[in-house]
Amino acid sequence: PQSVLAEISLLQQKYNPDQLWFADDLFTLKRDWVMSLTELMIDQKIQIPFECLARVDRIDPDLLRNLHLAGCYRIWFGAESGSETMIHTMNKGFQIPQVRQAVDWTQKSGIDAGLFILIGYPGETLADLWKTLRMIKELNPEACGNSVAYPIKGTPFYDLVKHKLSADYAWSKRNENRIAFRGRYPELFYWFAIRLVNNWAFFWRGVEERDKVGSQSIRAAKCLIAGSIVLTIGCFYDFTQLISKKNNHDYSP
Repeated sequence: PQSVLAEISLLQQKYNPDQLWFADDLFTLKRDWVMSLTELMIDQKIQIPFECLARVDRIDPDLLRNLHLAGCYRIWFGAESGSETMIHTMNKGFQIPQVRQAVDWTQKSGIDAGLFILIGYPGETLADLWKTLRMIKELNPEACGNSVAYPIKGTPFYDLVKHKLSADYAWSKRNENRIAFRGRYPELFYWFAIRLVNNWAFFWRGVEERDKVGSQSIRAAKCLIAGSIVLTIGCFYDFTQLISKKNNHDYSP
């Protein structure tokens, strides 16, 4: 903690940044370490606003209080999905009620809650996507980031879909937010699903903050357009797969 505090002090003296970002995916993994760092920041009155990331099962009210006093204004959680089935499939190690509790504690501590949402993980259905939208509406996080599931070599996820990879699968395209393997639905579905989740989160945050009618109308229209296309494509492909399975069952030797 003392070493990190020295780095923060150096940044403050040399560059005077308006905010910091702790890029550690498991920033709150070691509770005592974070408590020590934040206590040092509070004692020495180093309060540069900062964001960090945390797991929903690695925070508590006392830790959040210290983070808030030290200058933390937003915590990002990898909620991934509103479907328990998908959380289990991803082997995340937590449950949806823990996401709700984490967001509630965070917001009550005076810190904004951000959620990372993952679209297109193998096995995800239209029903799972709807559960994710319901969770976003219910929790109404101050920020919401979303992306399409991307297989990285060396992971169980990659091994699961390596025989379904797109012909142009390449690291250079991994940030285009497009599906890189043959999913349950076509690529167009995921293109619109990302935009649906994004505008859905913006719309409900706008309701909370009483945004201008014009802005909300545009967001609502975007949700309607993206949602209609996602629903149409999703239902069509779910129906064709259902028929295909039925035919295979009826006529298989």
